[in-house]
Amino acid sequence: MNIEYFEVKLNSVVESVKSVLERFDYVEAAVIFGSILRRCVVRDIDIGIVARKMITLRELTEISSKT
Repeated sequence: MNIEYFEVKLNSVVESVKSVLERFDYVEAAVIFGSILRRCVVRDIDIGIVARKMITLRELTEISSKT
């Protein structure tokens, strides 16, 4: 198994996440957490979403496909 790492800039990630989540009126807030807050080379980005309603699997899939 080969683990791939990516070099990212936190500010760019924040702006990208914001621009995607603004399209979904039921998303109230998002929290970026995890290793991206400590370093710029990561293998994934952890994002928590606060929503006004229960998000269905279909909606979650739609959100994740936009990022």
